[in-house]
Amino acid sequence: MYIIVITISDGNDNTPVKINIKVFGIILVHILSGILETLVSILYIPVFGAQIKYN
Repeated sequence: MYIIVITISDGNDNTPVKINIKVFGIILVHILSGILETLVSILYIPVFGAQIKYN
């Protein structure tokens, strides 16, 4: 199982929000990564960290 951890900050000095997405299968990981990158580029949300962990 792959876990995508995304750290999003709103630009202020607030605590970054971490989003954990559990994905089954490497193909879904690539699909979700592409979707997330597209959303980030459209919404102009600063993403300071995105990593994939395998548990």
